Amino acid sequence: MIQLSMYVAAIDGNLDQTEGNVIKDWAKRIIEGSSEGTTKARLNKEISTAFYDATNNKLSLSKICDGLNESAIKEEKYEALELAFKVLSSDQVADTSELETVKKAAEALKIDMKEFNEIRDREISKVTNIELGEQSEEALIGIDPKMSKDEIIKHLQKEYIKWNSRANSKDEQVKKRSREMLLLIAKIREKHVN
Repeated sequence: MIQLSMYVAAIDGNLDQTEGNVIKDWAKRIIEGSSEGTTKARLNKEISTAFYDATNNKLSLSKICDGLNESAIKEEKYEALELAFKVLSSDQVADTSELETVKKAAEALKIDMKEFNEIRDREISKVTNIELGEQSEEALIGIDPKMSKDEIIKHLQKEYIKWNSRANSKDEQVKKRSREMLLLIAKIREKHVN
């Protein structure tokens, strides 16, 4: 779990302090809930090792996912994904390279894509900025280049319903993000329908 989160934190080329703090806070909660005395030392070592490996480009997403598939139960895989998303959103910037990395991890971990999208949308609504980088707006909305025109239209309709339901949220950040996503959906729909 720690390696995946550290990998996501480093993928944008910047290991932000807030991202590290999310991982440390997660470890503290695990330590507090554990009766095992070696947990603190083990987690601190895992964090230090993962940080070193991430800063020196020694982490491999496929190896991380293979390790989780071998040793983690379903709930732990979801917890790893949740932690990765919390790390991703902690600096208030959702970089699409981070989003794509978490999606690849979810696929490798055989996470249900519907549940993945729910987690992703919940965390994206908390960030103040989305940086597209080399990724397209379509990727942010979840459109696969292999989708047919009809599949794209159906997907956009689902996304519209989802984000429109959040447009009247009491949380101003969620309301702002939903408006931005609705504008993006309209823009993509215009591109693909006409």
